[in-house]
Amino acid sequence: MPDTKLPSIRYRVLDRCFSDFTRNYRIEDLHKACNKVLADHLGELPDTVVVSMRTIQDDIAFMQLENSYNIPLEIVKASDDKRKNYYRYSNREFSIKKQPLSQQDAEMITNAIETILLFKGLPQFEWVENTSNLIRNFTIQQDQKLKAMVFDQNEYLFGKEYFQPLFYAVRNQTPLLLSYKPFDKPIEHHKISPYLLKQYNNRWFLLSRSDRYDYLINLALDRIQSVGEGSHKFLDYPEGSPEEFFDDIVGVTRNLQSIEKIEIIVRADLYPYLETKPIHSSQTTIHGQSDDQWKKITIDIIPNYELYSIILSHGSRIKIMGPEKVKQDFMKIVNQTYSQYF
Repeated sequence: MPDTKLPSIRYRVLDRCFSDFTRNYRIEDLHKACNKVLADHLGELPDTVVVSMRTIQDDIAFMQLENSYNIPLEIVKASDDKRKNYYRYSNREFSIKKQPLSQQDAEMITNAIETILLFKGLPQFEWVENTSNLIRNFTIQQDQKLKAMVFDQNEYLFGKEYFQPLFYAVRNQTPLLLSYKPFDKPIEHHKISPYLLKQYNNRWFLLSRSDRYDYLINLALDRIQSVGEGSHKFLDYPEGSPEEFFDDIVGVTRNLQSIEKIEIIVRADLYPYLETKPIHSSQTTIHGQSDDQWKKITIDIIPNYELYSIILSHGSRIKIMGPEKVKQDFMKIVNQTYSQYF
């Protein structure tokens, strides 16, 4: 466990000791109590010294600070030996567990929630917004602050109302009846076993097995017309994990082709971009076949529409060298695009 997690545990142990008026806790007793709990928490032997005496003394000093827990600590002095001084709260009703959130704690929690709120629009995360509002009302009013981070997302995405039932269907392995309207076909009715929700290019997709096909399919949530629970048997994912479905592709379209080692040359001014943002996780630079003007890379991937879209987006600064079939398939797309203008 990271050390940053340990202070909160120590503070709770000290709080418990200070609140216990049935016995007197000297500094040695507080040190021993903290180490006992920490050793148990970390899976160490009971007598292991996890933190030093100085650390406990610093913790006590920190807990007394006004901008910390501001604890009402009383040090009862022994007349004969200061080492026998013991520590307790002067207010028997006090406990840090009864304290409202500090400004620092509130800001940390709010910042975490605001990060999650970047997923707004997804029903599964509505509770976060409600909780965030409660925390804002409960804590001290903070100054209005500028956003520090945004995600690329589509707040107006069609089909987001299906996210929650699909999420739970995936988690609970529930078979579903689903009506689906492709862009260029009539409505389809599927009996599916849902496996995974996947986001790509500001759209959500459901990886599933349908009774209409003998292979796995991805269904776009914005094309779903209705979702209901089915009475058919849920079919387990065929092999491995659903995440592995996407390992050999860019995006979500996995056709029946095999994996190809695609050779690509990249102009030198584009290469740094692709070096820091690879086309695919398998991307490798072939330094022995590169020069100052062009860099050669390879990717082991199943060619699909999303891959060709990325290549097209870089225009003349990138070129597919092989295999020949992949090169010819891409050239067809280029020629069709060219014919639209000339």
